[in-house]
Amino acid sequence: MDEYDPPDHLQSEVTDPPKFEHNASPGRLSPYAIGSVHPADVHCLALLHFQNTIAPESSLFTEWPPSEDAPQWYCLAILRELVSDDDTDYRSLADYLADTPRVAREAGFSPDEIPHYSTISRHLRALSPGDAVFTEAATRADQAARYTVMYDRPLDDLGPDPPEPEPEHLEWTADDPVDVGEKMEAATQVVGELLALTMPALGFDRDQLAPNYQYRTEDFYRLLAHIALEDCYAANGAKLLRWQTDDAVAVPPPATLRSYAREYEVEELEAKFIRGTCRLLEREELLPEEPVHLAYDITDVPWYGDDHEWTSGGRQSSNTTSYWKYAVLSVAAPDRRYVLGATPIKKENETADALRRLIRRVSTYADFELGHVYCDRGMYRGDVVTTCREEGIDFLIQAKDTGAPGELLDRLDDDEPDGENGVRFAGFTGRDQVNVFAHPIHEGEIGSEAREKEHVAWITDYDVEDVPDEKLRKYAYQFRDRWQVETAIRQLKHDFQGRCGSSKRAVRTFYFGAAQMFYNYWTALKYELPYHFGGRENFQLTATDVLHAIREADVERARTGTKRII
Repeated sequence: MDEYDPPDHLQSEVTDPPKFEHNASPGRLSPYAIGSVHPADVHCLALLHFQNTIAPESSLFTEWPPSEDAPQWYCLAILRELVSDDDTDYRSLADYLADTPRVAREAGFSPDEIPHYSTISRHLRALSPGDAVFTEAATRADQAARYTVMYDRPLDDLGPDPPEPEPEHLEWTADDPVDVGEKMEAATQVVGELLALTMPALGFDRDQLAPNYQYRTEDFYRLLAHIALEDCYAANGAKLLRWQTDDAVAVPPPATLRSYAREYEVEELEAKFIRGTCRLLEREELLPEEPVHLAYDITDVPWYGDDHEWTSGGRQSSNTTSYWKYAVLSVAAPDRRYVLGATPIKKENETADALRRLIRRVSTYADFELGHVYCDRGMYRGDVVTTCREEGIDFLIQAKDTGAPGELLDRLDDDEPDGENGVRFAGFTGRDQVNVFAHPIHEGEIGSEAREKEHVAWITDYDVEDVPDEKLRKYAYQFRDRWQVETAIRQLKHDFQGRCGSSKRAVRTFYFGAAQMFYNYWTALKYELPYHFGGRENFQLTATDVLHAIREADVERARTGTKRII
């Protein structure tokens, strides 16, 4: 089976397509919707934290999940508090769900089956908890979402009563703002240059002089950007794109796109997108300061098709419990968090092999010095440590509170960091050893009050025994950059990848790799555009803006070097 026929509630009809809009309605912008964060991102995070933490763990709700009312009505009650100025404006709430499919899905509804506003009104009025309960729950969910956005920290650490972000982190000024048209013109032109720079690495090895040559490489990526923008499958997306563009724009058939992708092995596609990202980072000023530190993660992508040997189970989310797993290697820098490469994995024991392959490919194509790699406690494994050592890359892996790390945590005073070299590691079966250090949880750290331990421990090969406390503090502080990568991967999956119904690993790898490049273009644009605007940074550049720019970019003009702006 190549591409499954998605269920009715996941299909969208090709009807009158919406006009392209570069910005959300001003009435829906929250005060904290700054920088590149769209209000829908905040609402999705708030609903996620409400369902996973606030509702089941707080004292606000006596029973969760509720026995009589479906949980999605509770989610709508929370969403109403977040988006509506009028507590009884159920019509606006229904319109918002219809306009933002990802918010609808996070609330538990199919984007194609949004209930009528009168149905919403009837259900929400019948909920037993009072308005004060929902107001309090929404406030907590809102704080969790804003804290995650502002500080790039995982929601799982926040607990049912999250902290309020500092007021100075929620404000921005609009003195001499960048005009929307000016912003989009510059973004479209620069992204055309980025596409021209990277397309040689991302092509399909087709002979452009052959008589049957029809579609340029950028035509395929324009289509993929379009289906990400419209949140649809390739079949519907191709029809919409043909309808909305003139005859001069070539739109490849989805079958051709899938056919081209299947001509490559997964490892070849993996190398293709790593090479494309490394070409992107050759552009002046886009590379973070060297050495470039990395972060390694495993992420899940929901699957709605039949049972498949490459999918695995997980918690109920987005109406499925089946997921594809991807190993992802990223740049861990405060201001430029690029995704370097990704590859699907089947089982947990492939984690180290995938890391080895990704590091080798990055080392092959990158023209920059690699630093160390950050890993969370899910990578607290002997084979991961062995892989890092064999590939010559240093590591900082968050340790579990057991064994030698646990003993170190138990004997430390409140404000005391410490380290110990040459301890036994449970992940090793031989005589190999690691170094372990612990540092107090930073003041204001997310979830610090709920943790049993007052320190966090890491394993590494760095000397941690006879070094100043400042060095251990530096390691602990830098590890916080790793959390930002989780936000990056979440944005890549939710904002830059269209729907993919294929069960073929090569096709899915191609879709994920294209989303990787779109996300990286966005990261590069956010860093580069302020220079064009005289240093002004008080403008929003959303994922939607960048996908529009990719779709509209004149790559051929960028190749010829005419009208370059940077």
